[in-house]
Formats: sequence, C-alpha cells, structure tokens
Amino acid sequence: MPLLDSISNDTAPTPAHERLVSLYRGMGDEIREIVENERKSQATLHDVERELSISKRAFTSIELENAALKREKEELERIRDDLLNQLKPCRIAVLIDGDGAIFNIDLIAEGQAGGHRAASMLSESIKQQFPGRPHLEISVYAFLNKQGLAQTFGRISKYEAKNRLGEFMTGFNQASERFIIADVGYAKEGADAKIKGFLDAELRLPQTERIIFGGCHDNGYVTALRSQITSGYKQKLMLLQSYNEIASGIRDLDLPVLLIPGLFMAGNLDALQTPGSFTSELPSGGVAPAFIAPPPPTPRQRGASRARSDMSEPVTERSSPTSTTPGTRSIDPTLPLWSQKPPPCVLYYLSPTGCKHSPCQFDHLYDFTPAQLDALRKKAKSLPCTAMTKNNKCPWGDTCIYGHKCMYLDKCKYAKNGKCKFKGATMHTPHPQVSLSQSVQFRATDHFMGTNPLPQATTSEA
Repeated sequence: MPLLDSISNDTAPTPAHERLVSLYRGMGDEIREIVENERKSQATLHDVERELSISKRAFTSIELENAALKREKEELERIRDDLLNQLKPCRIAVLIDGDGAIFNIDLIAEGQAGGHRAASMLSESIKQQFPGRPHLEISVYAFLNKQGLAQTFGRISKYEAKNRLGEFMTGFNQASERFIIADVGYAKEGADAKIKGFLDAELRLPQTERIIFGGCHDNGYVTALRSQITSGYKQKLMLLQSYNEIASGIRDLDLPVLLIPGLFMAGNLDALQTPGSFTSELPSGGVAPAFIAPPPPTPRQRGASRARSDMSEPVTERSSPTSTTPGTRSIDPTLPLWSQKPPPCVLYYLSPTGCKHSPCQFDHLYDFTPAQLDALRKKAKSLPCTAMTKNNKCPWGDTCIYGHKCMYLDKCKYAKNGKCKFKGATMHTPHPQVSLSQSVQFRATDHFMGTNPLPQATTSEA
C-alpha cells in the first residue's frame, strides 16, 4: 500500500495532514512527469543520434561523390583545353620560293651539314619572334628547280655548291619532320604555283597563327598577297627577307619583316659572276652579266685603258714575274692572266664601276701592264653580256666590258646548231660599222666551247 494511503487510514485527517498529502502527491506527479520527460528525451536523443549517424554516412557519401565529380570535372576541363588548343592558332608555316630566295651558297657548299645549319638558323630565329611558346609548331615548305639552280651555280663557277645541292636538300629535310624542301623541276613558275597554293590553304586553317612568306624578292606575288589581305588575313602574314632590297610592290603591302642574317643570298646570283670571271673552270655556255652603276674611273684605270701595245705580242711571253713591291702580287708567266692563282678581279681592273664586293673572292693586287690589261679586256669581250643574251638592252651600251656581238656575226657556224654562247637575238647581226675582218680573233674552240687558253691576239688585215 502506498505510504500516503497508509497515513490517511491510520490517522484522522487534519488540515496539516491534508496539506502534506497534497504536497506529496504533487511531488509524485512532478517526478512521474520528469521521468516521462526523461524517457521521451532519451528516445528523442536516440532518434537524433540515429539520424545524425545517417546524416554522417550521407555526408561521407556526398563527399566521396563530390571528390569523384571534382576529378571528373578536372578531366573534362583538361579535355576541353586540349580541344581548344587544337583549335587555337599555334602553328607557324614558312613558305620559301627557293628559285629566288636562295639559301646562302656557303651553307649549300657544306652539303648535309649546311642543310642542318640552315634549318636550325630558320627555326631558332622564328622561336625568338614568338617567345614563351614552347609548343609552337613550325612547318617549312621550300620549293625550287634543283637542276636549274645547280646549273646556275656551275655557270658562276660555284662548283662545290653545284655538286652538293642535293646533299644540302637532304640535310634540310632531315632536320625536322615538318621541314620540306622539294624539287619542282623545270615547269614554268613551278615554285610560284606551289607557294600560292600553300599560301591560300594555310591561311584558312584556324590552327595557323602566322605565315612567314619567303618570296618578297618577286613582285609576281603582290596580287596573291593583296588578295589575302583584303580577305582579312593581314594579321597572319609576315615577310621573310632574302635580298637586300624587298620588291617595291611587296614592300608597299606594309607587312612585318623577318630578316635572318646569313641564311639567304643577299642578291641575284648573276652578281657573283662579275668579279674575276676568267678562271679555267668556266663551263660551256657560260654567260657574263652586265655590271652595275659606274662611278668615275680611277686615274690608274683611265691611264691603263688609254694605253695600247702591239696586239701580236703574246701576254705569256714575259720571262720574269711582275715586281713584288708592297701592294702587288707576282704573275705566274706559265699561266694565262685569267687563270692566275688567285684569279684577278675583272671588275676591279676593267670596269669603270670598280669592284663593290667586300670581301672580294678575286684578287686586286696584280700590277698589270697595258698589254696585259688589253688581253683581259679582249677576253672579257669574248664572253656574252647577260642583258643582251636575255634580249634586254644593256644599260652600259658600248662601255660594257662584256661582248654584245659574236665575233663571227652571221658567219658563225656554231650559232646554227645552238652551241654559240652568244644567244641573244641580235648578237649575230652584223653591225653596220663593224666587219668581221675588223674584229679581234680568238680560236673558235676557245670562244664557243668555253675553254680559256691564251687568246690569239692578232689584228686582221682588211
């Protein structure tokens, strides 16, 4: 029996007793309520702990999923960047007209090693123009007429370059998988057509950042370049300079210019033939070029040109060498003047222009007599002027040191079978004031077949 009921039954109820019982019962109710609340709190706490555990597991799962998604995002971003890089301009294409922009003849003479060096010079110079681009892709396309260029080297007595041109091309091609130098043969404008085709195709590729154009020696490319500029590709174009002077029409396009010292010849190859073109190595069919812009002749040259001696005196009959005073070189009397070692520079001794080549590969130190200068002068006249050979007007006319007429004129038997070196349309036409008997005679084999023995300097009688 509860204590409260026992107390109530044993004693008579009094007000104090009743108040005590009431307080006791109230405390019991409160205790029961506290216990119930505690039970409910424990149940709630258990539920919360269970939910917290579930939440923790869910959070951990979400964290793992988030890490996986982050990795996937990074991979997708990498793929996206790769795709963007494939579309982003990062490619440099170099187009070279090798028939005009001719690689340095000394590099060509080195053969395969020279080809490697030329490719390296080109590549390094381009990389310097685009710094901070380690993944820049450089492609080079050079086109030339190999046989024609080799023949030109032979004509100007650059035989090492002639013989090793093929090796040079091999070395250039081997330098990089994207470097190509190709022989287009004798097709007219063969290199031009290739260059223009590649120019159009490369400019339209979104990957092409810049075209470096190596044909600025030729105004024939102006129309193609201007058309591409009009189409909105000017920012992709850059010129690769070869000659000292850029063709006027291309210069007017106002494009940026890349100059690589020592990579290309600075001028036309014909200019190399003018100083000292009388070596015994001159091939058959060789042609002497016209020379450039004359300054007034020096007193020494004027005096020598006025002096004359007996034409019947063979030059090599001198029994003793020229005096070896300071500034002069001895002459070997056993060799023709033009076959001396080193050979004399004909421009220095004969041309009012003088020699403008610095350094000159031919000699300026011989002290020739008037008779020897006459022999050189007549030998020069036995070689055809380039301008006249190409049916152009020679700018120096009668003052040109090279021949404008074949000495046999219309009587030349070699002209009939195409073997005469004087190939111009008017070079066998008799001059109204000159007869065959008035011309100085050389042996026919010397004159037509390109050999260089001592000329038979005699004056024919009328």
